[in-house]
Amino acid sequence: MTEIINPEDGFTCKLNAMSVEVHILSDIHVGAKKFHKKLLLSAVERIKRKRNARVILNGDLFDNTIPGGPYSARDQYEQRMEQQVIQARDLLFPIRKKILFARSGNHDSRTQKRAEFNSMIIFCDMMGIPYYDGPGFTRINVTGKTMVLAGGHGKSGSQNGNLELERYRRIYDADVYYLGHNHQLFANPVPGLYLGSDGKEHLKEQWLIRAGSFLRYADYAREGAYQPQRCGWPTIHLGPEGITCTVRST
Repeated sequence: MTEIINPEDGFTCKLNAMSVEVHILSDIHVGAKKFHKKLLLSAVERIKRKRNARVILNGDLFDNTIPGGPYSARDQYEQRMEQQVIQARDLLFPIRKKILFARSGNHDSRTQKRAEFNSMIIFCDMMGIPYYDGPGFTRINVTGKTMVLAGGHGKSGSQNGNLELERYRRIYDADVYYLGHNHQLFANPVPGLYLGSDGKEHLKEQWLIRAGSFLRYADYAREGAYQPQRCGWPTIHLGPEGITCTVRST
């Protein structure tokens, strides 16, 4: 039975290690004609090699283009939904033990809205991983360090990807904020000050992340004159020196 994570409870990961890197794989769009399979395979290989790597699957794992829905033209996708689920399982199975959880995006949710069928929960059950039912907190603990993430798939298509992230900053108290959905890819530090237990002020950075995608410039984006985006994904590093974030892109 798939473990369902309630956002009110959050999710905690404890590692007996000095450091960890958390890869946020978002908007993979398995089944789309412009799905960048080669890039996803390179991400999987990198994660396999890293002993302390962990993964968050942040929604829109499947393209899930349904008849009568938005962008339902057959030339936008290559596989039926059940084939998309099977291919996603095959591609990600080698790193299944490193996946912290998966959540749904707007594409994954299309069948749920139409037929009360949650394809992501089926995928999680096949993989033996938890399903995070919405946006929320994730706490990562390593030896001597703790990091709090706040994130979700995202909903806004605004060209200014920081606006939705700033809304999350107003709601959640975290070190790192991440969202997907709009396919923008960046990881930006936001410096601030806090008062330490020693009575002195210290510098503290929070990070704002948009999690990119594995979908090349699709026909619907071209026809709508949407801004092209780099394919890639962000990685959050936690270790003795604190938190840093990087992006890998094509």
